[in-house]
Amino acid sequence: MIMAINSRTVRIFFRAALLLLLLSCARHPAPGNPAAEVEAQYLATLRAISEGQYPRAVQLCKDIISREPGFFRAYARLADAAAAGDALDPAIAYLDSLRGDPQRSGYAHYGLGVAYDALGEHEAAALHFQHAIEQVPQLSDAYGYKGLVDSRLRLEQPEAALDFFRERLAADPDNANLQYGIGYTYRKMKQYPEALEALERSLRLDQNLWQAYRSIGLIHFFQGDYRRALDFWTDEERLDDRSGNIEARAQVIGNIGAALLMLGEYPRALLYSRQALKIDRQTGNQAGAEKRLSNIGSIYLDLGDYPQAVEYYREALALAERLEDRERQAANLLNLGIAAFYEEAYPEMHASWEAALALYRELDDIESRIMTLSNMAYTDDMAGEYSRAAERLEEALTLADTVQNPGVLGDLRNNRGSVNLHRGMLRVAMADYETGLAIGRQVEEPQIIWEAYGGIGDVLAARGEDQNALASYKRAIETIEQVRETLGGAEFKSGYLKNKIHLYEKTIRLQIKLHGQMPGRGFDREAFHYAERAKARAFLDILTEANADIHEGVSEELRKKEAAIYETIAALRDDYAGAEDSAQRQELESQLQQARRELAALKAEMRLKNPRYADLKYPQPAGVEAVQTDLLDDQTTLLSYVLGDSSSYLFAVTPDDFRIYALPPRREINESVTLFRSMLLHPGQFSFKMFASRANKLYRMLIEPAEALIGPRNELVIAPDGILHYLPFDVLITEKVQQQLSFTADFDYDLPYLIKDKALSYGPSATVLLSLRQPREAETAPGMFLGYGDPVFGNDPTAEGTNGDDEVRGAVADELMLRYVTGAPDLRSFRSQIYRLPNTRTEVEGISQSFGENETRVFTGSAASEENVKDNPALGDYRYVHFATHGLINERKPAYSGLVMTLDDDRREDGFLQMGEIFNLRLHAQLVVLSACQTGLGQIVRGEGVIGLTRAFMYAGAPEVLVTLWNVADASTARFMQQFYHHLLSDRQGHRQALRKTKLEMLKAGQYAHPFYWAPFSLVGMGR
Repeated sequence: MIMAINSRTVRIFFRAALLLLLLSCARHPAPGNPAAEVEAQYLATLRAISEGQYPRAVQLCKDIISREPGFFRAYARLADAAAAGDALDPAIAYLDSLRGDPQRSGYAHYGLGVAYDALGEHEAAALHFQHAIEQVPQLSDAYGYKGLVDSRLRLEQPEAALDFFRERLAADPDNANLQYGIGYTYRKMKQYPEALEALERSLRLDQNLWQAYRSIGLIHFFQGDYRRALDFWTDEERLDDRSGNIEARAQVIGNIGAALLMLGEYPRALLYSRQALKIDRQTGNQAGAEKRLSNIGSIYLDLGDYPQAVEYYREALALAERLEDRERQAANLLNLGIAAFYEEAYPEMHASWEAALALYRELDDIESRIMTLSNMAYTDDMAGEYSRAAERLEEALTLADTVQNPGVLGDLRNNRGSVNLHRGMLRVAMADYETGLAIGRQVEEPQIIWEAYGGIGDVLAARGEDQNALASYKRAIETIEQVRETLGGAEFKSGYLKNKIHLYEKTIRLQIKLHGQMPGRGFDREAFHYAERAKARAFLDILTEANADIHEGVSEELRKKEAAIYETIAALRDDYAGAEDSAQRQELESQLQQARRELAALKAEMRLKNPRYADLKYPQPAGVEAVQTDLLDDQTTLLSYVLGDSSSYLFAVTPDDFRIYALPPRREINESVTLFRSMLLHPGQFSFKMFASRANKLYRMLIEPAEALIGPRNELVIAPDGILHYLPFDVLITEKVQQQLSFTADFDYDLPYLIKDKALSYGPSATVLLSLRQPREAETAPGMFLGYGDPVFGNDPTAEGTNGDDEVRGAVADELMLRYVTGAPDLRSFRSQIYRLPNTRTEVEGISQSFGENETRVFTGSAASEENVKDNPALGDYRYVHFATHGLINERKPAYSGLVMTLDDDRREDGFLQMGEIFNLRLHAQLVVLSACQTGLGQIVRGEGVIGLTRAFMYAGAPEVLVTLWNVADASTARFMQQFYHHLLSDRQGHRQALRKTKLEMLKAGQYAHPFYWAPFSLVGMGR
């Protein structure tokens, strides 16, 4: 319910926030398009205004008017620039002088109308607009009619505008423009039935009247009928394509983006919004750019990418403050508060919402006040402040009576349903949710619909009507997944479910409860299926796309654009490396951020325009039978975890059995795992007694419930959830340790670690593991081992590194790490501060000797470069691909994560193999080994798992990846890896068993007995 109400609130509020954009004038050229050079000069005028060069803008407008008398936009921009530059008197004198010119007189009146409006002399403005329309009837295509109506409305004289149109209509009843003027006036008066009647009549008279399509679309948008608004704006877009007017183009595609956002069609919404933003920046339209930025922020908010949303909202807020636009400042403050709510930054949330509400009260913006109050009420509800929540909602509902937007009421009724449910008023809550559902269906808003179904399920569950509640939860999930299916790539899907997972958890909990009441009815197997539906779905989809080789369907034109952007990014990184001052670096970082956004926009466009996507069939989440038949053998047990707010569950599957076990809630598990990880990461800081106790407690919590089912089977496949992705299960202790053990016995081989009995591997979900087992084309790689180690970081490639275990494969200067976590664009600026790892050369060269002649290829020193990875035609020819170097992991922005390769002065590459670049590799390896720090970490997304390097290499073609869960020591890791490959080749029992034997050997070696040295190595995936 959280995402529903707050995200919905953003989008409902966004109707108000969009108002100025949607009503702003789309100035089409008069009949007969002006020459391209005049358009270019006009574009220069717009940029001059945006940059504050008002005298220059005035002169440019005069030049345009002298060359092209009918280019009416120049008259309006001249008045705008003069008003901004406090030079209206000479501008009015100039326009007055043109009234004697028959070619320019009507347009001069038009410009004078704009000028007098800026002066606040609205009566004079209205008269000038009337003269303009009388002399140049086609000015109805622009500010003529709009200016007249707006001036009369400011004078509170709407009837005067209507009389003007009616008088002329009496003499010319088939004049489509006059019908439009009447419709526009009624729309501004919010008398929508009368407005629609006149506007539809205008279209019957002239099917090419673009402004009628826009106004009808606006009315439907304000009334919550986004699908019809989209239809009319799509027709308008077709007319705009013919007009060639860049400003009009930006506005109509921006409006289409807003409608698509409301309909939950996020990929297309993002594409249209970014296209509009690009034009706004090209024309210097800062007000338009601010709205697009905020719009894009709302898309990312709905998709669950809160850091990205915050970036866009903050940029939009800065623009709104620069423009002194208080309404837009409030809009972005409201949205930033919602993002803060989801990131649990509650002080920032309260501050943003209080500031927004104060502005809305000053502005008398009723609809935005409603939605801000709704947000506040919801957080009050979550905090148990039910009375205060109810008070805010009643205030909002009272205000809602004045708003002709059913979507607002739908949200409020869902929100009030939640409060009434928590107050125990079940009958009233049900009525609220049912009303919300009816409205959601009426306006076709999926978010209102699934919120309402979820709320109805909550009420039914509270009544004890479990089966009916389950049916309602399922309908909510069906609605969510219908939207999800339209989202396209993983960048849209990966965060979409995370604030809706609570519905899956409620469904699973209810199914397990019903299984206990009615065993044998299949509720337990259905619960497993829903658990799979809630896990790593975006990962599953990108694996499907990888198997289909989707990138091959991209057009040559888009490929060239992509290559050009990559070249721009490389050049900017190179410039950054040579930048001499912080101001220059800050500007380059800004350019880099923009280039990355352009790249993201292009990739979205590639996906939408790639015909192969239409033919893709994404796999359905697996059931118990498929796991038993196609994933497990006689020696293997699957343990799949689902962590929930009130309770968690373990699904244990063997080839011939299936059980579900209840576990403690997420919070308790999180606390235990977090403390235990601290013990693993900091040897010597915790007592052995505490370590052994915690390791055994976690075993009893997570494994022991299924101990009897597992029995003597010696291999476990773990599908973690949440923080369990960061827990090495093999270090758990299976029995209580005798407290009299001396400290000298700490962590030795005699301890009953789980690894002594079981070989373990991990996977995001059972369905993903099944997908990884599917063969790809060119499955067999002829070579055996391809290794990269000991890259050159400093300026002196012969510099000696530090021996021993003091160095870890991720140890870099504090300054670099500080820069890196904020997205430092180029590591070469810090290469003298990145420590060499000499044991990585020993590692890869020693491993290569385990294979036969001509079966290996090793790149060390300066040859361990990014180019020799990305441009290596033989990359796909090896079964084992091994990287031994520094790893840098950015858990907040996983796209910045990667492996540090040789840092040289080659402009083509920056020496940092990042996640996005790994996705573009093409491997046929059985196993990729990332012998670097923290390579198994990333961003943990609820319902999706870890987004990081592992999934990038799996997408590139590796069914299994060996990663690390914390910083690993250099010398011990080199030894570990050589032993691993030795067992892999000599024992031939598979990757899981080879890893287990290597860990047991490390345990026996006294100096490396502490789990810090052997436990971080984790095998993720499933071999084919």
